[in-house]
Amino acid sequence: MAEEAGCDGLVDGLARNLYTNVIFDAETCTSEDGPFYCTSCFSDAVVHKCRDKRDHFAHHARLSPVPGKGEGKLHSDCKDEICDILASLYPEGKWEKERKISENKRLKTPALRPDISGYIDDKRVVIEVQASALSITEILKRTAAYTKLKSNILWIVPLTEQLGSLPFRPRLYEKYLHSMYYGRVYYWTVGQGLWLDPVHFGIASRHVAYSEWYKDGEMKTGGDYYKPYKTIKTPIYGERVNMTSHFESHKRDTFIPTNARKTVPQCIIWKDTLTSWWNAVEEGKYTDDYFTEIYSDIEIPRTKGSQRKNNHQEKQAKNKTHAFQSDLEAQWAIFFDTMGIVYEYKKASYDLDGSVFLPDFWLPQVSMWAEVRPSRFSNEEERKCQLLANATEKRCLLLEGSPDFRSYWALGPEYEDDDYPDTDYLLTSEYLHSESRFFCSTGYSREDPATDKEFIFGDDYIAAVEESTSFFR
Repeated sequence: MAEEAGCDGLVDGLARNLYTNVIFDAETCTSEDGPFYCTSCFSDAVVHKCRDKRDHFAHHARLSPVPGKGEGKLHSDCKDEICDILASLYPEGKWEKERKISENKRLKTPALRPDISGYIDDKRVVIEVQASALSITEILKRTAAYTKLKSNILWIVPLTEQLGSLPFRPRLYEKYLHSMYYGRVYYWTVGQGLWLDPVHFGIASRHVAYSEWYKDGEMKTGGDYYKPYKTIKTPIYGERVNMTSHFESHKRDTFIPTNARKTVPQCIIWKDTLTSWWNAVEEGKYTDDYFTEIYSDIEIPRTKGSQRKNNHQEKQAKNKTHAFQSDLEAQWAIFFDTMGIVYEYKKASYDLDGSVFLPDFWLPQVSMWAEVRPSRFSNEEERKCQLLANATEKRCLLLEGSPDFRSYWALGPEYEDDDYPDTDYLLTSEYLHSESRFFCSTGYSREDPATDKEFIFGDDYIAAVEESTSFFR
């Protein structure tokens, strides 16, 4: 599905809400949590809940109306209509449908059966009517074989109805043919005879809504601009062309289409004589580097899907320096490692009110303790954390549950003047390396923590949460 879409941004099972930018996992969200979009190509995504395979997100966009598997009649009608007209116009051209061409061992070509073949004047022309089930490998194989036989190849794509002018997501083979024919695909519908609609895949954009948020107590704004899609395109039509009077033989040099990852050998194509009708100079700036730069603010760092399948081995490899007492402690250790937060595990024990207490983590960069629990701390557990803070005069973070997009409460030492109140912290890297502290006092409470609906979590934090939780699914 990712290869067909031309984007692997949803492979990890994550997508963002279109309006809030909150990240959702396909295995835990529902369609009501949407609408969603892919953070790699910015196109719409839809969640699929499955019985016999993992829940996942899929790219969702308008496709060209090509015939499906049960619509073979259109494929047949296209061949009949075109072949009949060519046979009447060029009676000496020996036009046939599905002509049998035997294997040629000398030229190393396989047995072939082109949809339509014959001569236009002295040029041998083969017309292939692209079936949706035909792979790029097969297109490559046939094109190479016809070139060895000195035949001009014309690939056309039949449609059940007109393509229209709205943006759509070209299929992989459409993008491949688009590269083969220098930025155009030839579409055909019933009744067009020998006339084809050459379509260029132009840039399409999505409007990013205006939004406001607070950072460091200051209101920030963003959005209200257009961001180009990576895989969604706008059809730009050239002048309708006749496959006889507006076409000529053309030798295509070897090339590698960047969007299909397939090298095409030198070939002979039957190509229209039109000059480019789109702004090639403007489109030239939309390179891979360009998309990498403009999408850097929303890209999600990749996780390795295979790591999710072998939890025990991965936990041992990831945490080989410590024998953690629980998976939850290991999760937080991975989170700290990924965020660049230095930690010391079970550094020292303390005699607190007659009992020995061994804190889970010491975070030297921020001079804070961190205690981990799967759910809310009990009164006794919280009391011990308070005694630890009092004894060491260092705050203690109460990390409840797995790493998540939220703030965490910390207990401060109790002083008589009460000028050192308890407060919450965001474990982001905003001030970690420059001021050796976490962002604090968000205005939210322990019972109602701050979340990513109110604060923006950076890509490093997103990666740390995903990395720490993916090993234990």
